[in-house]
Amino acid sequence: MKPVDPRLLRAGRATAGLLVAGAALALAAALLVVVQAWLLATGISRVIERGGTQGLAPLLGALVAVVAGRALLGWAHESLARRAATSVKSTLRQRLARRAADDAVTGGGPAAPNWPPWPPPASTRSTPITPATCPNWCSPPRCPRW
Repeated sequence: MKPVDPRLLRAGRATAGLLVAGAALALAAALLVVVQAWLLATGISRVIERGGTQGLAPLLGALVAVVAGRALLGWAHESLARRAATSVKSTLRQRLARRAADDAVTGGGPAAPNWPPWPPPASTRSTPITPATCPNWCSPPRCPRW
């Protein structure tokens, strides 16, 4: 199975730019995770080395900025994904409506569900249906419905 279905890519050619933008936002969010980990490691190591919390204000300010940046990128990524999905669904609905309209005009669509006809016409039967040819035949003496 492929990560992105090729049929969806064909249906959503207009969303290719949104897909690339989403990938860029995800990459930026991943970089901010690395920066956040580095800031936390640096802050913890300074506390252990110095034995106190002096000089941590710039690191904490940067950490707050990174967390806010991650939140903003997460919101932007969700918004972009929603817009791309809406665009693809709209394209698919338009194609479906166009196809349904074409089928209504040309009389296309699925075949009628009455084939083969039942019971089969007498002209296509090789032998008539009688008590001799049908084991489930209910004859008058044994059949209460007769």
